[in-house]
Amino acid sequence: MPPRSSPPRSMASAGYQPNGNGWGQRYAMIIQTVTVVAMFFAGFWAAVISPMVSRQDKIETKIEWFTKDNRADFLSIHEHQEFKQRVDKTLDAMSLELIRLREGQVTRGEHLQKWASDAGVIVNIQRQIDDIKRDFGQTYSLKDALSEMQKRLERVEGWSKANSASNNHNVNIPIPPMKILPQ
Repeated sequence: MPPRSSPPRSMASAGYQPNGNGWGQRYAMIIQTVTVVAMFFAGFWAAVISPMVSRQDKIETKIEWFTKDNRADFLSIHEHQEFKQRVDKTLDAMSLELIRLREGQVTRGEHLQKWASDAGVIVNIQRQIDDIKRDFGQTYSLKDALSEMQKRLERVEGWSKANSASNNHNVNIPIPPMKILPQ
């Protein structure tokens, strides 16, 4: 005899069987899988897509702001290059001026040499002046000149008193000879 087959079961009745092969477990597994996939997408959205969208919004806002009449706050590339060229020309001129000044600059060693030679010249001139003073003092000292002048003054005063007493205006007054200074 052929084995007796059990009556066909409906799918709905098969899901409620407690042996673990029913639809309840299948639905639970599908629900778990869908939940895990949904949480993955939510995490991906929160970690990647949302910041990217907010950055894109910020960039779009900046582009809108820049495309309006706010260009006056910025330099164009041409203006920047022109400014850079002017600054470079100024720097080149300043560096050439510095080089020129450095070439004309006298170092401290050269100054010390010049000052030492000037000191030697000054000492030499002072020695010559002292020699002239000594030579002049030996031939005609100041004390002698003053005493000579005092004597002449006394003689002139004496003669003038003598002439005024005699009322003779045509008197020849002899002037003593002067010493001639060496040249």
